[in-house]
Amino acid sequence: SQSFAARTCHFDPIAIAALKTKTAWLTKPRWILLWSIVSFMALANYSFFTGRFLTRLEHLPTMQAAIAQVHQSGYPNVHLMLPFVRTVEEFRFCRQLVEQAGLKLNPHFQLWIMAEVPSVLFLLPEYIKAGVQGIAIGTNDLTQLLLGVDREQGKFTEVWNQKNPAVMGAIRQLIETARKYKIPCSICGQAPILYPEIIEQLVQWGITSISVEPEAVQRTYAAIARAEKRIILEAARKQSNTD
Repeated sequence: SQSFAARTCHFDPIAIAALKTKTAWLTKPRWILLWSIVSFMALANYSFFTGRFLTRLEHLPTMQAAIAQVHQSGYPNVHLMLPFVRTVEEFRFCRQLVEQAGLKLNPHFQLWIMAEVPSVLFLLPEYIKAGVQGIAIGTNDLTQLLLGVDREQGKFTEVWNQKNPAVMGAIRQLIETARKYKIPCSICGQAPILYPEIIEQLVQWGITSISVEPEAVQRTYAAIARAEKRIILEAARKQSNTD
């Protein structure tokens, strides 16, 4: 429609300029989160994230058009990451839209999902068969959905614990499944920042990358380096014992 075309033309230059600014100095692939526009991130609103694109499809083609133009401008390290995907069918639907937009024609393009809904924990192999090329574990949402706690409610702060054995077990299963199927696995959220001691476990399990806030980058780098050094030393000791 004319109204949609006008809205697209107004949006694209803004999105393209922002994406170019973010990616001009980045060498590693970057992903765009397809969040819907909501007033706050409360648990009651999370069902809108993927579902909104099933009913308000005008947002997705606009985002795709912006990313396609950025790729054509020489910035191929921008990709899509679908948040709060609840079913394999939802992912297939969004993947078809991505293919129709022509983004899959770019050999560098990747389509990831956030692993934050417990269903992904149990069905990750099926998601991979459906075309998922990488996952990012969202520890904040995964924690509250596994434990049934809305993190926006202050009275449940003590219950909302990202080091809960159930949460750590889920994270390990996701990482090891991704490693088994040879797809990259990142982790984001507050867990690596609040509990830097878990970084060594993440590295041992096979995490591909860790996403943190800018102020935590240096200490996270240091924690990763210590963890990798210990793993290398342990492997060397085992090797020397077998010789």
